[in-house]
Amino acid sequence: MRNQLDEFDALLVVGMKMMQQYIYQEPSRPLPAHVRLVQLDDDQWELNKNYPVEVGVVGHPRPSLAELAAALDSVMTPRQVEAARRRAKSYGQKHAAARQQLRSEAESCRELRPLAPLCLMESLARVLPDDVAVIEESPTTTGGYFERTGTLKNTSGYFAHRGWALGWGMNCAIGVRLAWPERPVLAVIGDGSALYGIQGLWTAAHHKIPVTFVITNNTEYGILKDCAKVLDLPSAREDRFEGLDIVSPPIDYVGLAESFGVSARRVSEPDELSDAVRRSLAGDSPQLIEVPVRRTNRHCTASTSGCAGSTGTRRRE
Repeated sequence: MRNQLDEFDALLVVGMKMMQQYIYQEPSRPLPAHVRLVQLDDDQWELNKNYPVEVGVVGHPRPSLAELAAALDSVMTPRQVEAARRRAKSYGQKHAAARQQLRSEAESCRELRPLAPLCLMESLARVLPDDVAVIEESPTTTGGYFERTGTLKNTSGYFAHRGWALGWGMNCAIGVRLAWPERPVLAVIGDGSALYGIQGLWTAAHHKIPVTFVITNNTEYGILKDCAKVLDLPSAREDRFEGLDIVSPPIDYVGLAESFGVSARRVSEPDELSDAVRRSLAGDSPQLIEVPVRRTNRHCTASTSGCAGSTGTRRRE
């Protein structure tokens, strides 16, 4: 965060828990020392809570931002307006380039089996309808891919993992579909996360609630391993984890879903995944799609060995 924000002089923070850290680690302040904060929130408790602010404003974000925009229009000189337009254009080009680079990295991973997380997410991104609602509870696989690539056209239905909770995703997806019966609903759920709320499949089947569940199966509680490493736990330093590998025996999510009355299938090819999700989102019944996902080098990069093959990795023959 410090590197990303270092070039800026001030930050306008609107309606958020200000960079709350779920796991404490150095540096204690993720904001560069020179950056000044202006924070706007309708909850006074949030102002000046996590980090000291230069200006704190209590107000509802929508009308307050409209008033701020009008005030800026009245005081900015033509020269300042033009400078802002140039900056906006420059940042827009940088964002577009970063998005294209990320999608290129996903494309470079297409031959890896099991699927690389980037490839899995791109296979989903290319078939999502504009009005889809997405629930993500697969933090070590999704990697903010839909956000980073600007995939979602309507973000009002985007519910994503933000830390320190497991097991909410499957049943949240059912609730979202009940709230918006006119919108297709995609739930991207990790195999470990699914086990905390798997009985929700029975509810979906019993009440015929059409949700598409994609289970990203890397046979581990990956987020718990990552957190253990961040916390620098002794066993994690040696890459030893007790009870965090979902193997011996592995879980058959297709069989498990069918036992609850939900149609299910297992796919391992990118195009097969895209086709299956497209059809399921257009259907009128709950569906589960299990996808084996590789563990190592989760977010492979074309410029590293991650997509060229490494220990525990094999290419499709």
